Amino acid sequence: MSSAKTPNDPSTSPIGDAAPRLREELERWRTDLRAIADEVRVKIHLGSLEAKDAWSDLEPKVHEFEQRAEKVKASIGSELKQVGAGLKHVGDDLKHVGKDLEHAGTTLKSELVRLRDRLAKG
Repeated sequence: MSSAKTPNDPSTSPIGDAAPRLREELERWRTDLRAIADEVRVKIHLGSLEAKDAWSDLEPKVHEFEQRAEKVKASIGSELKQVGAGLKHVGDDLKHVGKDLEHAGTTLKSELVRLRDRLAKG
């Protein structure tokens, strides 16, 4: 048997010597990647729990705000109806005042015409 090395012999190739080191390095990277992925999963889970806790604290406050907003809305609606009714009443009064002023103006005009005519005959 010959002790000559063949071209396909891994011991004669630089890659053949590096292959076990590359496999080890790839395995370390794979292990590191799995650890990072697990850590991310845990952080997402914990973040989700923190978000749920924050929402649990916030949800009653949101509900309370919504109830207050409805009460204020109802109160304001009632007040606006009262103000609207008052404004309508004032508007009606102004119409009557306008008609009264128009009538007074017509009367004053005819009295002035009568007075002018009397003074002209005078």
